[in-house]
Amino acid sequence: MVRACIARNPKGLTGAVLCGTGNQPRALSLLGRTLSRAIGALRGETYRSRLLDSLTIGAFSSAIEDARTDSDWISTDPAVVDAYLADPLSGQAFSAGAYATLTDLTAEVVTKKSAAAVPKNLPLLFVAGADDPVGACGEGVRAAADLYRSQGVEDVREIIYPNMRHEILNEPRRVDVFTDVEQWFTECVVMNAVVRTREVSQPHNVEGKEGNAPAKEGAAAAESGTSEN
Repeated sequence: MVRACIARNPKGLTGAVLCGTGNQPRALSLLGRTLSRAIGALRGETYRSRLLDSLTIGAFSSAIEDARTDSDWISTDPAVVDAYLADPLSGQAFSAGAYATLTDLTAEVVTKKSAAAVPKNLPLLFVAGADDPVGACGEGVRAAADLYRSQGVEDVREIIYPNMRHEILNEPRRVDVFTDVEQWFTECVVMNAVVRTREVSQPHNVEGKEGNAPAKEGAAAAESGTSEN
């Protein structure tokens, strides 16, 4: 959803962190969309299909060797997984309509057209677990980052964390993630915002015309503004 947002409506953004993303083949997403829509048409968009669930969540679960539960793919921390399983508001199966929307988005964001719509000066940070099946254990994350680089986005970085799965903010070493994101935010987002603010507020030299300050005064104002910044 974040990747769709930064392409469709990036106005006002100074950076984006993409956590736990992937880069599923477009053909696979289109196939999933077709299947989801067909099931939705037959059974209703709110219908929860075991087939759709097994093709998505089931695939993530099967990617974890010696899994203790079907939800081990979300975190290496057993306490986090157990809390997830015990929470009645977590782990609900997606409806056919939700899967159709999800596959619409995943089919969209892997295209060059979508990546090209992202502002070239928008810093992007990809963070993911090296054992996250959603991001193909890092390969899909790197492919996604490379897609934006190929379309001219100037500052694209990725950090792949060893021994972490999908929910890296719920891993034992989550403080490492917080620290890295904070450092990136300070370096890329805050500093870029300061630079842009200065560029917008910097007075411009103007020719002496009726109703305007003389050129000499305009230059002095610009110089004064520069020294203050």
